[in-house]
Amino acid sequence: IITGHDELLAIVKKSAPKKSHLIRNAVDFSALDKILSKLAAKKRLGVGGKTVMFVGRINNIKRPLDFIKAIPIVLKKRKDVKFVLVGDGPLEEECKELARELGIEKNVIFTGRIKDTFNHLAAAEVFTALSDFENAFSVSLVEAMLASVPCVITKAGTTEKFFSHKKDCMLIPSKNPEELAKAILFLIENNAKAKQIGIVGKELAEKLGFGKESIINQTLEIYDRVLQK
Repeated sequence: IITGHDELLAIVKKSAPKKSHLIRNAVDFSALDKILSKLAAKKRLGVGGKTVMFVGRINNIKRPLDFIKAIPIVLKKRKDVKFVLVGDGPLEEECKELARELGIEKNVIFTGRIKDTFNHLAAAEVFTALSDFENAFSVSLVEAMLASVPCVITKAGTTEKFFSHKKDCMLIPSKNPEELAKAILFLIENNAKAKQIGIVGKELAEKLGFGKESIINQTLEIYDRVLQK
């Protein structure tokens, strides 16, 4: 059994302690070589000003409704912020309906499923990872860090084992739109600190070994071991 998440590994080890292995999800580092400039990425997405981004499956475990609920709180202080949800899923229509009910639909963009994630992340000043189960290490979070986008991450699963508040990310409680809004505003209004968090976050992601070749080799090693038996 192979999983990329520490919390899932702990669960499956209860049933198969000697047959469970942790291998992170692979990220295509080469895509970073073709990433758009921030200005070009914003123009392509049709946004100006500040951009806050959610990337992932729009389902309950990713907490997209918390993302929507935080928006009017941010907009009370900053009218120049756009919020982008990249992905699709069963809660997409519910998110759109909530945006309409809150009167914020003009500040929200739903892109649907896309392939060039890095070129969307290039437009962002803030990235959010809001799962109440586990964030270490989702592919979208690693991609955001590699793109030097400062991240707001919920304290879910083993998250605090790997991340440090106001050093490589902003850590917040899960299921808390108010704290999410505060963290977003902090990053938007403190450019120097946000840039520093983005740089340190990228350094962390690079050290953790998400390169495609490394992941392939780790997987092949397990296959070889199984075949030898």
